[in-house]
Amino acid sequence: MVETATTTTITRTTTAVPAGAVTVTGPTASATPTATQAAAQAHRNDETTRAIFNLKVIVFLLLLPLVLLAVFLKHLLDYLFALGLKEKDVSGKVALVSCIRVPNWG
Repeated sequence: MVETATTTTITRTTTAVPAGAVTVTGPTASATPTATQAAAQAHRNDETTRAIFNLKVIVFLLLLPLVLLAVFLKHLLDYLFALGLKEKDVSGKVALVSCIRVPNWG
Protein backbone atom coordinates (compact mmCIF):
# COMPACT_ATOMS: atom_id res chain seq x y z
CA MET A 1 0.00 0.00 0.00
CA VAL A 2 1.44 3.31 -1.05
CA GLU A 3 0.63 6.49 0.82
CA THR A 4 0.72 9.76 -1.03
CA ALA A 5 0.97 13.13 0.58
CA THR A 6 -1.14 15.95 -0.72
CA THR A 7 -0.52 19.59 -0.05
CA THR A 8 -3.12 22.30 -0.17
CA THR A 9 -2.29 25.90 -0.71
CA ILE A 10 -4.67 28.54 0.66
CA THR A 11 -4.39 32.05 -0.68
CA ARG A 12 -6.06 34.91 1.18
CA THR A 13 -6.70 38.29 -0.28
CA THR A 14 -7.29 41.24 2.03
CA THR A 15 -8.24 44.76 1.15
CA ALA A 16 -7.35 47.78 3.19
CA VAL A 17 -10.14 49.96 4.53
CA PRO A 18 -9.38 53.68 4.37
CA ALA A 19 -9.00 55.34 7.73
CA GLY A 20 -12.15 57.05 8.94
CA ALA A 21 -14.45 55.02 6.68
CA VAL A 22 -15.89 52.95 9.53
CA THR A 23 -17.13 54.61 12.70
CA VAL A 24 -18.29 52.42 15.58
CA THR A 25 -19.96 53.95 18.60
CA GLY A 26 -20.48 52.07 21.85
CA PRO A 27 -24.24 52.02 22.55
CA THR A 28 -25.35 51.63 18.92
CA ALA A 29 -22.98 48.79 18.15
CA SER A 30 -23.95 46.75 21.21
CA ALA A 31 -27.72 47.34 20.89
CA THR A 32 -28.06 45.83 17.43
CA PRO A 33 -26.71 42.34 18.23
CA THR A 34 -28.71 42.26 21.47
CA ALA A 35 -31.98 42.99 19.68
CA THR A 36 -31.15 40.37 17.07
CA GLN A 37 -30.30 37.82 19.73
CA ALA A 38 -33.51 38.59 21.61
CA ALA A 39 -35.54 38.10 18.46
CA ALA A 40 -33.76 34.82 17.72
CA GLN A 41 -34.36 33.62 21.29
CA ALA A 42 -38.04 34.53 21.05
CA HIS A 43 -38.29 32.64 17.76
CA ARG A 44 -36.66 29.57 19.32
CA ASN A 45 -39.07 29.78 22.28
CA ASP A 46 -42.02 29.93 19.87
CA GLU A 47 -40.72 26.89 18.00
CA THR A 48 -40.21 24.97 21.25
CA THR A 49 -43.70 25.82 22.46
CA ARG A 50 -45.18 24.73 19.13
CA ALA A 51 -43.19 21.46 19.20
CA ILE A 52 -44.44 20.65 22.72
CA PHE A 53 -48.02 21.41 21.68
CA ASN A 54 -47.70 19.18 18.60
CA LEU A 55 -46.30 16.38 20.75
CA LYS A 56 -49.27 16.64 23.14
CA VAL A 57 -51.71 16.48 20.24
CA ILE A 58 -49.98 13.42 18.79
CA VAL A 59 -50.00 11.61 22.15
CA PHE A 60 -53.69 12.47 22.63
CA LEU A 61 -54.61 11.21 19.18
CA LEU A 62 -52.69 7.97 19.78
CA LEU A 63 -54.32 7.33 23.18
CA LEU A 64 -57.87 8.29 22.20
CA PRO A 65 -58.59 5.12 20.17
CA LEU A 66 -57.24 2.96 22.99
CA VAL A 67 -59.54 4.60 25.54
CA LEU A 68 -62.53 4.35 23.23
CA LEU A 69 -61.77 0.68 22.54
CA ALA A 70 -61.53 -0.04 26.28
CA VAL A 71 -64.91 1.61 26.95
CA PHE A 72 -66.49 -0.26 24.05
CA LEU A 73 -65.12 -3.61 25.26
CA LYS A 74 -66.34 -2.93 28.80
CA HIS A 75 -69.88 -2.28 27.58
CA LEU A 76 -69.77 -5.24 25.20
CA LEU A 77 -68.62 -7.62 27.94
CA ASP A 78 -71.26 -6.29 30.34
CA TYR A 79 -73.90 -6.91 27.69
CA LEU A 80 -72.65 -10.41 26.81
CA PHE A 81 -72.43 -11.56 30.43
CA ALA A 82 -75.90 -10.18 31.15
CA LEU A 83 -77.49 -12.23 28.35
CA GLY A 84 -77.51 -15.46 30.36
CA LEU A 85 -78.80 -13.96 33.59
CA LYS A 86 -82.38 -14.45 34.65
CA GLU A 87 -84.26 -11.75 36.47
CA LYS A 88 -84.84 -12.60 40.11
CA ASP A 89 -88.36 -12.71 41.42
CA VAL A 90 -88.48 -10.23 44.25
CA SER A 91 -92.23 -10.18 44.83
CA GLY A 92 -93.06 -10.66 48.49
CA LYS A 93 -89.49 -10.24 49.62
CA VAL A 94 -88.49 -7.81 52.32
CA ALA A 95 -85.38 -5.81 51.82
CA LEU A 96 -83.05 -5.52 54.78
CA VAL A 97 -82.03 -1.91 55.12
CA SER A 98 -79.36 -1.03 57.60
CA CYS A 99 -79.46 2.42 59.09
CA ILE A 100 -76.86 4.15 61.20
CA ARG A 101 -78.41 5.76 64.25
CA VAL A 102 -77.33 9.34 64.71
CA PRO A 103 -77.31 10.43 68.35
CA ASN A 104 -79.60 13.25 69.31
CA TRP A 105 -77.47 15.90 71.00
CA GLY A 106 -80.26 18.43 71.42
